[in-house]
Amino acid sequence: MTWADWIKTIFTVLGGGLAGALLTTFVTEYRAQLQPVGERIETAPLFAPSVTGTTLRTTVTVFDGKESYQFNNLHVADVLVVNQGNRDMTSFPFGLTLSGGDTAVRVEPDTPDRHHTITPDMEITPQNPVGALDFVLKPFNRDDIYRLKVFIIAGKDKPSPIKISSPEPVRFISVPALVERPWYVNTWLGVGIFVLDIGFVIMSIRYLRRRRPLNF
Repeated sequence: MTWADWIKTIFTVLGGGLAGALLTTFVTEYRAQLQPVGERIETAPLFAPSVTGTTLRTTVTVFDGKESYQFNNLHVADVLVVNQGNRDMTSFPFGLTLSGGDTAVRVEPDTPDRHHTITPDMEITPQNPVGALDFVLKPFNRDDIYRLKVFIIAGKDKPSPIKISSPEPVRFISVPALVERPWYVNTWLGVGIFVLDIGFVIMSIRYLRRRRPLNF
């Protein structure tokens, strides 16, 4: 080999090693980043306002088979949780913390199918209202969507903000409601992620791999 051939070989090896190191660093950093979890919490009175804007002030009586319970100022919180990360999780624990004297008296889970479950770690009943709720989602694979309804007795005229949290290394991202989505196309870039927001459909491409649309 001539000196020119040796120089070419050396630069090829060095260049390949540098590219490999950069790629390894990129993949490691991408996998190590906090996983994004989409969340949306919307609260509303049990009876929606009428066309004139007035809301019925109601007293709800609930019978659990043994005792009757009366509740004033009952509201419903619709909670949505979706895995927007790049990893599948066997399970995902998270909690909801009420404030302002609010308490929950009932929870109704809404799962995609019988293979997806929402399990509370405490009993939530009219007899046992709680202000802190903890759940476990199983499984929590990429793009999995879970919903639940939380019936809340507001301590004031309307429920105070509900805080969502988790012991897992994730970051919660607010998912806008359909009515909040613009009709035009929004495009933004993240690390290794390209997202297109088109009308009511979100399509995400990770590592140039097609994934199913997320319909909230």
